Amino acid sequence: MNILKSNIRLTLTFGLLLVSAAAFSQNEFTIKGQLSPEINGKKILLTYKNNGVSVEDSTMAEMGKFTFKGLIGDPAYARISVNPPAMTTMQNIKSLDVRDFFIDAGEIVITSSAGAKTATVKGGKTQADYQRRFDLYKPVQARVDSLNNLIAVYKESGNTKAMDAARLEMNAEFAKTAKIDSNFIRENPGSFLSLDIWRSKHRGTLRSNFAPEFQKFSPAVRNTFAGKEIQAKFDLAKKLAPGQLAPDFKLKDTAGREVSLSSLRGKNVFVCFYTPDFMNYDAFTFNLGRINRALKDKNTVMVTVYYSYANRQDSYWMETIKRSNFSWLNLNDIGGVNDAGSVSPTAKAYGLTYYTLPSALLIGADGKILASQLKLNDIGLGQELAQLIK
Repeated sequence: MNILKSNIRLTLTFGLLLVSAAAFSQNEFTIKGQLSPEINGKKILLTYKNNGVSVEDSTMAEMGKFTFKGLIGDPAYARISVNPPAMTTMQNIKSLDVRDFFIDAGEIVITSSAGAKTATVKGGKTQADYQRRFDLYKPVQARVDSLNNLIAVYKESGNTKAMDAARLEMNAEFAKTAKIDSNFIRENPGSFLSLDIWRSKHRGTLRSNFAPEFQKFSPAVRNTFAGKEIQAKFDLAKKLAPGQLAPDFKLKDTAGREVSLSSLRGKNVFVCFYTPDFMNYDAFTFNLGRINRALKDKNTVMVTVYYSYANRQDSYWMETIKRSNFSWLNLNDIGGVNDAGSVSPTAKAYGLTYYTLPSALLIGADGKILASQLKLNDIGLGQELAQLIK
């Protein structure tokens, strides 16, 4: 297990929300690679994201030599793969010959006497910071690898007590990585990597109370494309704060009729934007049932708004409603979000992306927001919301 990858490479963007990538300057980069001459005639695949937009490029190695050229906005987390399989599986993942690094504007040099996995990468400031952080992780990674081997031995011998103790120690090692990252961010406010670690840590959900942390980054970092996107999220959070008028929307119900949020004025509204495509969905639906029961005598309308890819048929939505036992007002905004972020007016107004779903608000009878940024996995949420309604 590579803890550097599993800990921070969650997503490179929170979704293209309110900031246009076209408005940010693009700079040239060149990647020059020299691997073992035995890597001849093999495909070299480069993948990265340019201001949130996925990019793939490939070339053929000639006696281990290859070159890529392109444009980049913000520094970008990237990967080169040598002769990659058509599909990555649990069976072939250990044999992949890959190297992760950061692309900065300018020249990046990748060298190895063998394959990509053992290559040295020299580039710009972000890559240097990435390597420095990697070095900080090395002692933890070494101990995690050792513990993994011990756990395998204990499992084979049936020594559950020793195996449990090793797992506890491994958890303690993982906890060290959080401290390493916190220290790195604090000590390097002018590093784009610090921002990348910070936003990955929050896993796409930026609450307004995180704004003071964001302000600790240097002006140059805050003015990157990623920084502007984060600031746009904070600005949106202010518009969706308690006391603000909830943005109106008009969406179709299961009978194909258009229903607007404003048409429900006079009643409290619990509105939840969701997609069924996430882990613990069953627990989520069960908790919505709790919330419905807690609010049923509170002059409240339950509304769930369904999101999925534009090519998914309505019949799947109907099946989702049935298996989820959603016996209230169901609306859909199919195609309203995609892998890049918010698409529809409703999704943009509420800052919805696949990374932020599910998301919910409680709206008062006057149309003003009573509560936002709700923790939908909290089993006591329904009772808390009931107390907010007068």
